[in-house]
Amino acid sequence: MTRQPAPRHWILLGLLSLGWGFAFLLIAVALASFPPLTLVSLRLLLGAAALYVIMRWQGLRLPASGRWWLLFTGLSITGNLIPFTLITWAEVHITSGQAGLLMALVPISTLVL
Repeated sequence: MTRQPAPRHWILLGLLSLGWGFAFLLIAVALASFPPLTLVSLRLLLGAAALYVIMRWQGLRLPASGRWWLLFTGLSITGNLIPFTLITWAEVHITSGQAGLLMALVPISTLVL
């Protein structure tokens, strides 16, 4: 037996979708003022700062082990730096709508693979 999603969950899903889609428009607007690599750097630094504040607010600390930092570095390069750089660089050559549509195909293509 499956549960029906609460209206709150639908609202949160809608906000998440708007935020994801709106990001491509904001990238296109920001590219008028910043080069792609600067924009990616600012985006990642702001995200890291926000996560650090949330982490400290919850009473957590950064790990001291070099092994964890090596793992975090590898994950951040492959999961954030490379994709964000490629997306931002692509938006220099295509519209934000095209970028959004291509990114929307990622879950579908992952399912096919």
